[in-house]
Amino acid sequence: SVAAYDALLRGLDYFGRRSPENNRLAKQHYEQAIALDPGFARAYAGLAMVYARDATDGWDPNPEIALSKASELAEKAQRLDPSLPQAYFVEGLLELFRGNHEAAFRNAEHAISIKPSYADAYALRAWIQHFDGRIAEGLASMEQAVRLNPRIPSVYRLLRGTLYYAQADLEHALADLEAAVEVNPNYQNLRIWLAAAYAAAGRIDEAQWQSSEILALHPEFSASQSLWAFPIRDPAYRERFLADLRRAGLPD
Repeated sequence: SVAAYDALLRGLDYFGRRSPENNRLAKQHYEQAIALDPGFARAYAGLAMVYARDATDGWDPNPEIALSKASELAEKAQRLDPSLPQAYFVEGLLELFRGNHEAAFRNAEHAISIKPSYADAYALRAWIQHFDGRIAEGLASMEQAVRLNPRIPSVYRLLRGTLYYAQADLEHALADLEAAVEVNPNYQNLRIWLAAAYAAAGRIDEAQWQSSEILALHPEFSASQSLWAFPIRDPAYRERFLADLRRAGLPD
């Protein structure tokens, strides 16, 4: 269905803007695509991503329910089209949020095996490697993602910037994170990592300003809540990240 595909493209556009309102609009367009073509696996995978983001970015008051819905949709996409790499991408992301790093990695690898040119799957692999403590491997995965998608979307700068932060390469971390925030100023996850990087660099005033922007959007947000979306495996790294967020002015 041409109309269903058009609705999918509109959903992708809104999803890429990364804000609660744009996520809601993306959801509407993915649902429209499914209504027009109930067998459209790619639309189910896209809708799964919307629910996953609602949960992990703190936009849904019932994140566990949102993740459960995302899982149902991802499984539906896989049943409709077992060769759809986006379905395994979503499942990999969901497994990461569940703390199942190995299962997440297998899904990312499977998506790559289906479509070796799928840049986002390499970026997902980098995100998983980051939280699994394999920083050098994560940076190598991001190099592959950027080669395949040289436009370097803001989310790639987020992923790469967090890897540099983990490596304590704050100059490169800030360069990526600042550039990403300029493109997507309402994307909370960007501001969280930028606040941590500023604090780590001793730029406390700038870190606190980022925290004030986060709290203006989500007054109940706390440093510990960020771990919902960032399943860091290494306790020492997790504590370093939380300590930087506290220095940035985010409450526990």
